[in-house]
Amino acid sequence: MAHILVADDDTTLRDLVQRALESDGHAIDVVGDGSAALGHIQSGAAIDVLVADIDMPVIDGISLAKQALAVVPALRILMISGMTERLEAAKDIPAQKLAVLQKPFTLEAVRAEVKA
Repeated sequence: MAHILVADDDTTLRDLVQRALESDGHAIDVVGDGSAALGHIQSGAAIDVLVADIDMPVIDGISLAKQALAVVPALRILMISGMTERLEAAKDIPAQKLAVLQKPFTLEAVRAEVKA
C-alpha cells in the first residue's frame, strides 16, 4: 500500500479522505495547509502520493505540487479542486504525475484515483 500525505484546510474533508484511504490499507499523514505539507515532504518523510486541495492558505496546492516534485520527483499528485479556472497554473506539471478531482466528488472516486 501507499504512504499518502493529505493536505487540506477543510478539516471535515481531510478527515473523510483520511478515513477512506486508511480503510484501503494506506498509511496516511494529514496536514492543514501547503506550508505544513511542504515541510513534511522536505523532512524526508517517505511519501508516495500527495492529495492536496488547490485552495489552501500559505502555499496553494499547485505551488505545493511543483515544490514537492522538486524534492521527490517520483511523487504522484492528486489535486482536489472546486476552482477549475485555477488549473491552468498546473499546466507545466507533467500529466503522468498529476490527476485532478473536481469538487464535489465521491470518496470512491478518491480511492479509485489513488489506486490508479
